[in-house]
Amino acid sequence: MTAAAPQSAPAAPPHEQAAQASDRPRLRVIEVIESANAGVARHTLDLSAGLARRGCEVHLVYSPLRTDRLFEDGLAALRDEPRIVATPLPIRRSIGPSDAGAIRHLRRYLRTYGPFDVLHGQSSKGGAVGRIAARLSGVPAVYTPHAMGTMNPGISGKARIAVGTIERWLSRIGTRVIALSPEERRHLCDVGINPKRIAYIPNGIAPVALPSREQAREALDLPLDAPVVGFIGRFSHQKAVDVLLDAFARVRRDRPDALLAIIGWGDLESQLRKQAEALGVSAGVRWLGPQPGLASMPAFDLFALPSRYEGLPYVLLEALVSGTPMVVTDKSSPGLVVEEGVNGLVAPVEDPAALATAISRVLGDHDLRAKFRENARRKAADFSLDGMVDDTLALYREVAGQRRRRPR
Repeated sequence: MTAAAPQSAPAAPPHEQAAQASDRPRLRVIEVIESANAGVARHTLDLSAGLARRGCEVHLVYSPLRTDRLFEDGLAALRDEPRIVATPLPIRRSIGPSDAGAIRHLRRYLRTYGPFDVLHGQSSKGGAVGRIAARLSGVPAVYTPHAMGTMNPGISGKARIAVGTIERWLSRIGTRVIALSPEERRHLCDVGINPKRIAYIPNGIAPVALPSREQAREALDLPLDAPVVGFIGRFSHQKAVDVLLDAFARVRRDRPDALLAIIGWGDLESQLRKQAEALGVSAGVRWLGPQPGLASMPAFDLFALPSRYEGLPYVLLEALVSGTPMVVTDKSSPGLVVEEGVNGLVAPVEDPAALATAISRVLGDHDLRAKFRENARRKAADFSLDGMVDDTLALYREVAGQRRRRPR
C-alpha cells in the first residue's frame, strides 16, 4: 500500500464506544517494523488493529524485505480498516550504508504525513531506525525489543558489548522501552538502560474458537492414536530445535510410538533434517512447514519450547488459550507463563537429557496432562489482547503528554 489520507471510521461496538470517548483527542501513531514476520509481525498487527478500534490513526511502516505469510495475510485483512495506513519502506536487517537512506525516507514520511504523537519501533532494527528518525523529527519514541540481541548466549563478547552500547545510546534518544516479560526487564536493566525508562507490558491474545483434537490432527495428517510432541517456531539458533531433536531421540528410546510435529520454517531446516537422520529419528519427525499456530495446538499432547532465550513468545500464549500442556526451558519466560508443576514443566536450557525427562513425564501421565490443560486455560486470562492494547495506549498518551507539557 501507499500512504493515503484516512477516512472516517464506522461506529465502534457499544463496549468500545466508552473507551473511545475517553481517548479524545485521538492519537496519531506510527509503527515501524523491519522484521515483519513471526511474533513481531503478529504483535504489530494486533496492536495496530486494537489501536484503530480505539479511535487512533495508525500508520504502519514496514519493510517488505523480510515478511512472512502471517504478516502478509494480516496486512490484507486490515486493508478495509480506514484508520490504518500501511506503507512499505525497505529496511535491511544488517547495519549498513542503506540505513541512512531508510532514516531519511522515514523522516520525510514524518514531515509529509505528520504531525505524529508517538513513533513505536518494533524489534531491534525497526527500533533503531525509528528512534533516530523520531529524534531528528521531534517525535516521542517508544521501543519494544522483542528479546534484545544481548540476550542471545551465542553472540561473542565483543558483539555483546557493541550491541549493548548501541542499545544504551538509543534508549537515551528514545522515550520509553517496553519489556515483554520480567526476565527481559531485568536484562534491560543489566545492559544499562535506565529502569525509569522501562515499561512492562506483556503480549496479549484473544480467545478464539478452536478445532477439536481430531480435527486438528486430521488437518496436519497426524495419526489419532500417537503421542505427539509439538513445536512451532522459526528454525533459528534462538529456538534451539537442535536441542529438541536430541531430546526427542532420547524420548523415542522408551516411547517408539511418539511423534515430533515440527511447524515452522527457517535457514536451518536442511541442517536440522540431517541431524534427525543422524539421530535415527526421521521416521518419528513430521516436518509440517508453516501452519496456523493456534489452530494446530489441539493436535499436540504437549508443546515444547527449547529456546535459548525469549522475550514473551506468542506460541506460549497460544498454548495457554488452547489448554496445551507445556515443557519449556528456563530461558523461555518461565514463571510468567509456565508455572512449574502447575501448567507445565521447566528444564534447564541446553540440556537435552533434562528436556527429554520432562517430555517423557508429561507424555506418560494422563492425569498430569489434564491438570496442566485446565490450569493453562485459566492462566490465559492474564494475557488478554485488550489489556495489551490498553496498556500500550496508556503509555503512548503518557509520552505524548510529556511532549505537550515540555516548555517551548
